[in-house]
Amino acid sequence: AITYAQIAATSEPLNIWYQRLLADAYQRMDRFDRAAQVFEGLVQSFPLELSFYSEWASLCQKAGQRSNALKVYEQAETQFGVQQNLSRAQYAIYLETGDTKKAAKVLERLCNAFPGNTAFLHDLAAFYEKQQDALQAQSTYRRILQADSTDARALAALTITFYRDWE
Repeated sequence: AITYAQIAATSEPLNIWYQRLLADAYQRMDRFDRAAQVFEGLVQSFPLELSFYSEWASLCQKAGQRSNALKVYEQAETQFGVQQNLSRAQYAIYLETGDTKKAAKVLERLCNAFPGNTAFLHDLAAFYEKQQDALQAQSTYRRILQADSTDARALAALTITFYRDWE
């Protein structure tokens, strides 16, 4: 199957379906690095197709190439701006590698790109709580309340923190 897919993809390099067929054949054989190369070519040929960046990065991860995946996510962010699904994937890689500073930066960029979306701020606050950074978590909960003064989770978190500190 790979041989015939290679012939088709080589004969018509701009045919997206032949390229996808080849990438799929590589994936079925657990040759994720080769499938990633196919999507790298698709990104070069079709740089305005966001889904190709996502698939390329995902295949890099499956191939154990986290640093390449991060480069792809950065390239996509440069091309399209902050994208929720790509930022979350990038954040997950940084957590896996233990780079909490870069993980926090990714969440901050996400919060700044979508300031009205308190869900991202809640994710950031939860991240800071897991890192046992109470000051940053409190600050983030205050940001949530600036965006939505009736947010029950933020109010509860700050109330609990207040009583914990008061005791």
